[in-house]
Amino acid sequence: MPDSYHNYLINDSIHVEQTSKDSVYINTFIWFDIIIIHVVLFVAFNTYKKYRATALKRKVATLEKLWHLEINKKKA
Repeated sequence: MPDSYHNYLINDSIHVEQTSKDSVYINTFIWFDIIIIHVVLFVAFNTYKKYRATALKRKVATLEKLWHLEINKKKA
């Protein structure tokens, strides 16, 4: 019985070693995906905020030009 038990442990440890390499690869891949997703979301959020600020500045500039045109029309 001890010989068969010893063979069982050796076979089992080999199997665990092979799966651990695959699991390390998968875990690393998952972590890279999580990091990349967060970086992409952060960049996208900041880009959107800058786009909205620029769009708002353009709207304000357009409204100010329109306001100044109306003031000049009323004076004339």
